[in-house]
Amino acid sequence: MIKALLFDADGVLFFHADKLFSERLAEDYGVETTKLEHFFTHIFPECIVGKKDLKIELAGKLEAWGWRGSVDELLDYWFSYERNIDQPLVEYVRNLKHRDIPSYVATNNDHYRAEWLFDALNVDEEVFSKLYAAGDMGVAKPEHKFFEIIFDDLTNLTPGEVLFWDDSEPNLDAARKFGIQAELYSNFNNFNEKMKSYV
Repeated sequence: MIKALLFDADGVLFFHADKLFSERLAEDYGVETTKLEHFFTHIFPECIVGKKDLKIELAGKLEAWGWRGSVDELLDYWFSYERNIDQPLVEYVRNLKHRDIPSYVATNNDHYRAEWLFDALNVDEEVFSKLYAAGDMGVAKPEHKFFEIIFDDLTNLTPGEVLFWDDSEPNLDAARKFGIQAELYSNFNNFNEKMKSYV
């Protein structure tokens, strides 16, 4: 029996949006995609692992992108668009916690978006016990160091006692090499069925 779970955010706890945020921004505000490409291809990946600050980088883009509000308003517009929570999955996690099986979020997100998503998941009560975000850790999945940092923190657990759910095979392979049990997340029904062999 497992003692804890790790969950990816995008594609697992949150459904993927119909379009990339950059596509929505281009459509809603008439921004040329060429003005967005460099940011999302070269700058944003560095924000994800904490090498650059997302708010500082966005502040220099507002005028070119035709955004008349503040950076915080842009982030709220961005993050709200991607707030599609897999509610049955979160409810399942809530029930696990009541059985003293904690769950943690392990995500490749910058500090600001990761905190926003974590707050959205825990809006009514603490469902997830802790957030592990690439932007705070300085490294992203599937790097070995990502999992190493997590288990340096979770000193009461061994990798084999933890089950990791992600929608990326490279991330799952990296977790398994670390000794973590790992499963591919596709939908809640499949998850629910697979969990019967773990709890």
